[in-house]
Amino acid sequence: MMADGHGETLREARRIASSPASRCPAPTQNDSEDAPFIAQINGTYLLQATGNATASVLLTSAITLDQTYDASSNTWSAVLVIPDDPAATGQLMMAFENTTRGPGLGAGLVNLTVMQPGHTVAQAAEYSEALIAHLTRFDTLRFMDMLGTNGRPYETWANRTLPTAPSFAAAGHIAWEYVCMLANAVQRDVWINIPVWADDAYITQVAQTMYDTCDPTLNIYFEYSNEVWNWG
Repeated sequence: MMADGHGETLREARRIASSPASRCPAPTQNDSEDAPFIAQINGTYLLQATGNATASVLLTSAITLDQTYDASSNTWSAVLVIPDDPAATGQLMMAFENTTRGPGLGAGLVNLTVMQPGHTVAQAAEYSEALIAHLTRFDTLRFMDMLGTNGRPYETWANRTLPTAPSFAAAGHIAWEYVCMLANAVQRDVWINIPVWADDAYITQVAQTMYDTCDPTLNIYFEYSNEVWNWG
């Protein structure tokens, strides 16, 4: 898959949108007794993007996909239905072919939005209400894993992962700007981990980003790397 300077696709692409086998803590259980559970992703999803494409669902025929294109607004839309059916379990993988951004704009879709069941495209937000409700159980949010602290290679502030990246999967961590964005939405304190290979300029920019974007009423806790006292 090829991408432009902003990470938007320039050719046909295949994307894994979700996985029913992913495991996460059940928000209704007591914090000290949390146990993993299988996330249920069945339901009706609304998709929208700028441009046009022929989309298809791979690996299973149990998932239905109805798609349309509005030439007047250059908008591709689709309704994807995942049934409560064992045949629909596993990864949800989609293929986008015959893509175009618009007349004379070349191949590729941009601004792809996938809305969870029960939400419309007009309700698009950075974080779902379910996630916000889940995280408000805690006083402080530790971003060690989300920032990919363990094994994070040397990088400069100039080549850091940007918040405009279409996916954080390749980098293995989120952009720093999303730390405060999530903390502000949940109104919880922040605990961040400074990469062990970060130089002074990088650390200064992280501090400036936290200062500029975090709610000033929230506390920000800094940790160098991840438990450097822990030998095992």
